[in-house]
Amino acid sequence: MLTLSEDATQAIKQVLATTETAESGGIRFSIQPMDEDRAKLELSVAASPQPGDTQIEQAGANVFLDERVVPFLDNKLLDAKIESGEAAFTILDQPGEAAL
Repeated sequence: MLTLSEDATQAIKQVLATTETAESGGIRFSIQPMDEDRAKLELSVAASPQPGDTQIEQAGANVFLDERVVPFLDNKLLDAKIESGEAAFTILDQPGEAAL
């Protein structure tokens, strides 16, 4: 399952503080098809999870995962850096996990 770093939880809270999203809101990962063979991971702000989403709550920060994204983010760590008031999220392998 995807876990969040402390920096990611703070970044999510900061992003949500700048929107009119309810307290139960979070960031949502989904897959957007590009063509027949390719897709991209998309990040958006969501007021609530969509039907079928997996919800991860950690330290008051919510992440909603489209059901198609869950297998790709299993055993991953969501990290973030905040620079000049902007949050940049990174998905990393869990510490101690070997990359395949």
